[in-house]
Amino acid sequence: GDQTINAGSILIAGGASGTGRGAQIGANSGAQSITAGSVTLVGGSGGTNNGAVLRAGAGLQTIDADQVTLNAGAAGVDNRAVIVARQQDITVSGDVTLNGGGSSASPTPTGGGGALIGGGASLATDLQLTVGGNVTLNGGTAGGAAIGSGGAGGQPTDISMNVTGNVTLNSGDAIGTRIGSPVTNVAGGDIEVNAGGTIALNSAGPGNAGT
Repeated sequence: GDQTINAGSILIAGGASGTGRGAQIGANSGAQSITAGSVTLVGGSGGTNNGAVLRAGAGLQTIDADQVTLNAGAAGVDNRAVIVARQQDITVSGDVTLNGGGSSASPTPTGGGGALIGGGASLATDLQLTVGGNVTLNGGTAGGAAIGSGGAGGQPTDISMNVTGNVTLNSGDAIGTRIGSPVTNVAGGDIEVNAGGTIALNSAGPGNAGT
């Protein structure tokens, strides 16, 4: 059925060591509605598959928050921080920040060590994102940051972003940052980004920043 959560703040944090010690809030079959002051996801600082996940498996995911922050794991493998669903309507009055971190991705179709908002590994992205502050994507030392499809790509990405402040993509040292599909496997879809401030793509390292 449907899942509804109202909270002053939500923190989802993966384990610091071991395997499969992730943390998740998930709606398997119905819609998911989240209302919170802040939503923070932190991938595990070590180990494998110790991610932080906010997920709607089948229905619409609606999030209304003051601030959203995704911090992928500092180390380890597949310690992702992700908000994923097949259809998303996310409204944030303040800032949205995604930090790629230092967790690498395993060589599997579902592997991922970075920060992501979108359809995830195997779903198309259908995202409406409205932000009152700034949107910032920071690539990490081993993991990227993305709004769109998962690292394997090959899925359509329909994204509409309306941001009052700035939209900034900082590439980092690894996979980089992006809005849309990975450059290695681009699929169809329409992407619209409207910003009241500046749209900046900053590529200062091996990674790329792009849409």
